[in-house]
Amino acid sequence: MRSNSTIQWIFLLTVVVFLAVFSLPPASASSLDKEGKREWSIDWSPPNNSDIVTNFTAAERKYVFHGTGQVVHNDKTEAMPAVYFDYEVTARYEINTGMATENITVSGQNPPVNPPLHFTGQYKSAKDPWLVTTPGCRVLSRSGTLDTYTWYQFPPISSNALSPAQMAMLKEKAIAQAKILDIVEPRENQNYSAKNDMLFMVKQLRPEDLSIPQTNSIMIQIQETGNPSNRMSKILQTTGGASVWTKTLPMQPGNWQVRAYIYAPVAESPANAPWRKFIVTDTQALGQPPQEPPLVIVSPTENQVMLFPGNVNISLKVAQNLLKNNSLAVITVYRIPPSQPGAWPETPVKIFSNEYPVHSADVVLNIPSNTFTSHGKHQLFCMFYPEGKLKPGFEEKRMFSLEGLSAPDIKKMKMQKPIRITPK
Repeated sequence: MRSNSTIQWIFLLTVVVFLAVFSLPPASASSLDKEGKREWSIDWSPPNNSDIVTNFTAAERKYVFHGTGQVVHNDKTEAMPAVYFDYEVTARYEINTGMATENITVSGQNPPVNPPLHFTGQYKSAKDPWLVTTPGCRVLSRSGTLDTYTWYQFPPISSNALSPAQMAMLKEKAIAQAKILDIVEPRENQNYSAKNDMLFMVKQLRPEDLSIPQTNSIMIQIQETGNPSNRMSKILQTTGGASVWTKTLPMQPGNWQVRAYIYAPVAESPANAPWRKFIVTDTQALGQPPQEPPLVIVSPTENQVMLFPGNVNISLKVAQNLLKNNSLAVITVYRIPPSQPGAWPETPVKIFSNEYPVHSADVVLNIPSNTFTSHGKHQLFCMFYPEGKLKPGFEEKRMFSLEGLSAPDIKKMKMQKPIRITPK
């Protein structure tokens, strides 16, 4: 039987080996053999599916999972005590910014790791590193007591612990979440007045790191809360931006709820669409959000005649609740060539295009007079991008005419000779 001193010596040697493996970089002599090959490697065992917890939204994806691993000696013939460890991962990926963050804690009882080893890493990644094996990440920062160069040469570390099947499972879950439509209007539990038609605005956020088919139409279902028999359904086609749908409907006073889901090209299950509750009152609702459409051209009005030559002023009205820091308006003007009898209409000519940052709901722009080379009909196109040109936008167009001032013709009057009246 071995003495107590021998057992303690073996235990201490195991701890020393464990810490040496986890603390030295790959280029150190103790981690490479004489041929320059790594003597030690880290074997991450995938977590159980039941140990993977996720929280996916339209803006970010969060992951929490834990599992076990083992320090493996690459030379199987060389004796080494089994060294195991436990790991826990908390990770996050911001969809719009491509920022990936992970926090890893390594602990163990064989041998004991006290205090536990910690690591925090931040990366810029074109794709979610917990959904694909080659996300193309760039390291922004690393910190902690866990030597990442020894554990894994390329980050993010925690994505290496997931199996390909688990990544595929998480990707399917992310795709399912991205197919859930975002109801912008009405807002949750907001009061609206029955005196105005209700604005229903639905938006789909399509993450760039996922392949999701373009949605052609959606279904909105509206029903009275507590009275499902009082309901209506509307199929909406894409309007404005590629992933935005709007509809105005008259609503009776009551407690209502609405949900929206993809109808084409492949209909999704209505059960996956969350309900949005709202209230319609027969009096003016206090604090009611604006009911106007996302974009309105206030001026020029349709077929308005304006002075040529002269500056053209454009006035827009955008929905206040859609404004972001990077909101943008794109103005384009086309000259409509005059039509000739018996000839095909000529193609409109683009004479002006410019981008303007939008910081308020009321937008006033000016197009200088030297933009216009002739009078006649023109067409104005306005695009409003609430979140920059990379996201869906809203379009409105307007026809107007430029005419020059001309003095009216004054006909000369022929003066007759005066009639002389001679008194009798």
